[in-house]
Amino acid sequence: MRRIFVFLSILFLTLLVACGNGDNEDNEEGYTNELTENEKLGLNIDREKDHLEDIYELVDELEIQETKETDTGTTIERYDPAEFAGFIMPEAGVTQVVRAISDEEEYKEVVSLMYQFRDRHVIVDYFNSGEVHKMILQGDTGYVLVNENDENFSKFHRDEIKD
Repeated sequence: MRRIFVFLSILFLTLLVACGNGDNEDNEEGYTNELTENEKLGLNIDREKDHLEDIYELVDELEIQETKETDTGTTIERYDPAEFAGFIMPEAGVTQVVRAISDEEEYKEVVSLMYQFRDRHVIVDYFNSGEVHKMILQGDTGYVLVNENDENFSKFHRDEIKD
């Protein structure tokens, strides 16, 4: 299940890259994969962790807009993004909210909230295990920043994932 969400997240980010700002010529000397202090602040998930229960309660109350089954037996449910606007900054816009349900024990269920804030595309995954993951694609620099439940942090440039 976790692999499915990492794959879906990378696929989503790849699609955003394809529609993005094009090649960044300022990075001809190579990319830096060290997080800056501002990037670390942007990856803070304290607020998202506080929202975990509320997100699941809202999803349980809402009507499902669309349901799909994957080949692996995972059920993907899509919800009205407008219902989740209260969980993000007022200047941001929720683009998509999905819940995935699988047979795996550790990651049986995850709700993914995707939103855009200025030139950043953000994906927050709320796992039923209590974990919260946050990924940010910085449109102006092309960097992808990742916080996996305050345990693992990473940074890479979108050109590093192109074939």
